Amino acid sequence: MNKLITVEQRDDVTLVGLNDPERLNAFSVPLLEELHATVMDQAAKGACRFVFHGHGSAFSSGAHMPDYFKTLDEVRSHRARRFYDSERKLVELVRVLRRPNTFSVAAVHGWTVGMGVEVAVASDFIVAAQDARFWLPETAVGWNAGMGMTNRLTRAVGGGWARRLLLLGEKIDAAKAEQIGLVCRVVDNGTVVDGAVEVLRVIAGQSPLAVQYEKLLLDMLPNVSDEQAMEMEIITGYWLSHTNDVREAAQAFVERRKPNFTGE
Repeated sequence: MNKLITVEQRDDVTLVGLNDPERLNAFSVPLLEELHATVMDQAAKGACRFVFHGHGSAFSSGAHMPDYFKTLDEVRSHRARRFYDSERKLVELVRVLRRPNTFSVAAVHGWTVGMGVEVAVASDFIVAAQDARFWLPETAVGWNAGMGMTNRLTRAVGGGWARRLLLLGEKIDAAKAEQIGLVCRVVDNGTVVDGAVEVLRVIAGQSPLAVQYEKLLLDMLPNVSDEQAMEMEIITGYWLSHTNDVREAAQAFVERRKPNFTGE
């Protein structure tokens, strides 16, 4: 049997592929476990730039229904270990992706449904092929979104669209997803992985410490008051003012050249 997750290196970018195309990369327990193990292993080896993509005609069709029914039966029988184990693996996956020094892009095409959307939204950016379609059917099947989806989706698209997607189950295409802020770029079909890698290349060209602090602030500050947010920006700005990179950036601007950032 082929591996359910593929791994490919493109310079310093780790391409992680969902590889169950016959089932449209549905999130079965084995696929989830292999995805979790792969990301943990790659992160332990120092990987900090990830692109998630799907093999075949779709990014992911969401939950694998036979496993879904099995999980429901186990929980109703007070045997919830598999449910908790799966949920914890998803939480651990999100925590790795939310590290300030880790950047990830979901390169989606075709249908991106349920857990597929959750994995995509857990990433820093989504790049979509023109044929991408998004659907969150959780409430229609008696479930709710996970992986911190409610908070992150609301931050990305606002409360109105988050309600439409989560409560009404509206399906949207790539163009609408870009319009509402869910997707950062729409690219031609067949070029979505290249488009995702290019987004990471842009990040790699910035000051490493500056983008790490900015990502941390973006994740932290929506949960605090404006006064606290402004104080945190002052504090991080003070730290960054002591780095070599900030002086190198200013010097490069004066000399009209590209800065040579070192992360120091």
